[in-house]
Formats: sequence, structure tokens, C-alpha cells
Amino acid sequence: MFQYHIDINDEEKLISISASGEIDASIFKQVSNEVAKLYNENGYNVFYDLFDTNLRLSFEDQISVPRNIDANKGSIVAHQVHIAGYVNAEDYSDWKFMEYINAGMGYHAKVFLNKKEALFWLKDS
Repeated sequence: MFQYHIDINDEEKLISISASGEIDASIFKQVSNEVAKLYNENGYNVFYDLFDTNLRLSFEDQISVPRNIDANKGSIVAHQVHIAGYVNAEDYSDWKFMEYINAGMGYHAKVFLNKKEALFWLKDS
């Protein structure tokens, strides 16, 4: 069973998502839409802790994932958001594919096998 929790840290200007379970297309769309809404409201970077998940998306699903971040948020441009994902080794290549898709669309998204490295990358962004 898929479970997730979203936390907003105003001090660090970070939206954190912690998840466990199997991720299919409908779940990914639901979480992506919720996170995009929070980004549009706050303009914070995004950290996904997906280490305890199993990705079950086809390549077609990965390409069609909604990226509903507004083009402009005050002086914040959507493509300035940085998205880091902490993932497990089993799903790393699939998440890496998602990283490439996002990069091709102008987003700054990166996946990591080390949680500290992911958070450091976001802080350094």
C-alpha cells in the first residue's frame, strides 16, 4: 500500500515528500499535482524521499507525468525550482530516466542514492 507525507519547511524553503510502497501512474499523478500546487503557492525547492518505494511506471507514463508548475510565481520562474529525489538502487535507472525527461523540459531535477548528498545539492542550489 502506498503512503506518503508532505512537509513544508519555511525556514529551509523546502517541500519534503516522504513515501513508501508501490508508485503507479495514478499515484504519481496525484502526488505530482499536490506538490506542484504547493510549489506554486510557496516557490520552494522539492525533496522526494523515495527510498522505500517501488516505481511501477511504463516509459510512456514517465513521459506523460504532469508537470503543473506555473510559468511564473511573482519573481520566481518555475524552471528555477530544484527537485531532488533520494531513491533506492533497484529503481535508480528508471528515476534517472525521469531526471533526463525533466532536464529536457528545463527543470533542475536530480536523483541520488545518498540522502545527505540530495539535501546538500538542494541547499547549494
